[in-house]
Amino acid sequence: MKPDFSIITPSFNSLEFLQRACASVRDQTDVNHEHIVVDACSSDGTPEWLRENVQQSIIERDDGMYDAINKGMEIARGDYFAYLNCDEQYLPGTLARVKECFEENPDVDIIYGDCLIIRCNGELLSYRRAYPLRYAYVAAWQLYIMTASIFYRRNVIDQGFRFDKRFRISGDWEFLLQLLQNGHRCKRIKAPLACFAITGKNLSGNKPQRERELELQRTPAWAKWLRHPINAARLVEKALAGAYRRAPIRYECYTGTDLSWRSVQEVARPEHRWPAWDAT
Repeated sequence: MKPDFSIITPSFNSLEFLQRACASVRDQTDVNHEHIVVDACSSDGTPEWLRENVQQSIIERDDGMYDAINKGMEIARGDYFAYLNCDEQYLPGTLARVKECFEENPDVDIIYGDCLIIRCNGELLSYRRAYPLRYAYVAAWQLYIMTASIFYRRNVIDQGFRFDKRFRISGDWEFLLQLLQNGHRCKRIKAPLACFAITGKNLSGNKPQRERELELQRTPAWAKWLRHPINAARLVEKALAGAYRRAPIRYECYTGTDLSWRSVQEVARPEHRWPAWDAT
């Protein structure tokens, strides 16, 4: 049966968190999906685990995370696709909710939602509420929507869009910039769709000079000149969209090696600011 979703996970020496990510895809209900894990020949037991537990996996050397995602896109069969990193998980019911939104909005190619930043034990660090995704904001600033909460219609693959593997950190920014520049329409789901765990091994930190140069080459001239007023407009719209609201939240995520159940977490006043990268 053709899957509704193709979920692609790039992997390298992150078995413990990969297992949680896989569990969060596996327990999605009311949709058909395929999960394609692309592993760069990990040395922590990941290849052996994949052969026993994941039906679709590619185990071979790659040229970085975005090259791995491109490999997954080449064999993806679903009507919709997304990529989920090893340190990320889908919340219960996410894929069914996204599918319904796509079906109700046939002119929309990109659907996105809120994301939770958590510790490895599931404790909430920050509730990152999404707000309007606009080309000018992304071009002048950065990608401010968490990639675990972004989903794409199949036609993005069919039209030949791929990630630029020259990037090591900002490839998702460049990919969304391509799509928004080409007129692909977006819609927000006003709910958390995924969580991202700060593990201490996340791909982050200072960008290499080569990557900064690539970003400058890709950024339109007008976005460089108008960066500050555009960013001011972005922050106003962020506030109007309720991104700073601190309402109670209850969520479920995988937190340990027992993947037969999700831990239930409740927070009365969640923080909205980005936490420190060492907040593991």
